[in-house]
Amino acid sequence: QSRTGHMNMEGVVGMLVFTQFWFWYPLTLFLSMAFTPTCLVGLNEDLKMPKLEFRSNAKPSQYAYPPPLEDKKEKTKEKVLTAVLSITAKQKKKEAEKKKDEEKMDVDDEKKEKEEEKMETEEGEKEKQDKEKSEKEKEPEANFQMLDNPARVMKAQLKVLVMPEGSRYVPVKDVFNGGIILLRNNKPGEQEEIIEPVAAGGPKIEEEDEPEPPEPFEWTED
Repeated sequence: QSRTGHMNMEGVVGMLVFTQFWFWYPLTLFLSMAFTPTCLVGLNEDLKMPKLEFRSNAKPSQYAYPPPLEDKKEKTKEKVLTAVLSITAKQKKKEAEKKKDEEKMDVDDEKKEKEEEKMETEEGEKEKQDKEKSEKEKEPEANFQMLDNPARVMKAQLKVLVMPEGSRYVPVKDVFNGGIILLRNNKPGEQEEIIEPVAAGGPKIEEEDEPEPPEPFEWTED
């Protein structure tokens, strides 16, 4: 459907032709005829974008961008094999056994202390997580959202879109139509704050020097 609720024949034809892309791959481009821009742009009488806000009577999360997917990478430690002489190994074994007998009592005491510290740490982390979770639950999400001009607006969001009370600008046609809307200024005597256009980002194509045009000449047929 179009923004006014009528059947969008261009979109219907584009989708129909797109379904035949299996026959000829370039037919996939016809799918763009069924797309609708998700934008709302308010323009003044000079076709410039004034600074203003639109009110969306819906929760911000309802029409927000989906969160990006995060790939969880598990760190694996690789074992490095080292060559050890047999004499060195025997000597280290004797030293280890000797130290084991001497430090046996100390190890038991340290083990108990570490277990107690670990339990206290786990309890503290659990309490901290529960506290953060309860704080997040206590903060209710707002029932509306203010959108700056120009705004990204989904088709379903247009139904809950209105101009804020006391706004300087009044739309010539209803805001829920979406797209480009002309605005009427209720305070023409005051200076307007215009949004300056910004160049689109992305990679820039290196422009080569154009050759000079040829000099004037007269064409004669021999």
